[in-house]
Amino acid sequence: MSIQLKGISKAQERSFLPAIDLFPQVKYAGRKIDAAQFGLNANTYDNNVASMQQRYWHSEALPNITFNPLSTAESLAVASYNFANLAKPMIFLIAGVLYKKQNFSISF
Repeated sequence: MSIQLKGISKAQERSFLPAIDLFPQVKYAGRKIDAAQFGLNANTYDNNVASMQQRYWHSEALPNITFNPLSTAESLAVASYNFANLAKPMIFLIAGVLYKKQNFSISF
């Protein structure tokens, strides 16, 4: 399942590393955070961490990148940036997937 999110920096195509789109860069605690989406199709946190540690291509400026798990505070800083266009659609997408897989109701 795919969802289009406003504000995502799309990766430029390249042949030898998988491309990854990035969320807008967020400043938190005096440093800049580059973040990407992991986990919509993975089953466990360990699978997400393994995916983060792979090498990715985004652009000439970011040709060979890997990721580390964010702290809760860092994750909230990324999720709250442009919430209406980035995090909110993903929350409803995940809630819809859970509803279809688990057949339970979700109230908002």
